[in-house]
Amino acid sequence: MSVCPHDLIEKSDVLNGAGYYPVRSTETALYKCTACGLCWQMCPDSALEVYKEVKETGS
Repeated sequence: MSVCPHDLIEKSDVLNGAGYYPVRSTETALYKCTACGLCWQMCPDSALEVYKEVKETGS
């Protein structure tokens, strides 16, 4: 969670099936995430996917 430069990851308050509190994105993550990938690189279980929206240019 601390690896996110924009503080967009938080611990969930709901246990998962393995008995852990997984991380989740904050409400503002959709608008502030830069898709740097640090969270993905640091996740020990590779449980995150990072997508970056590509803006199409007009012809």
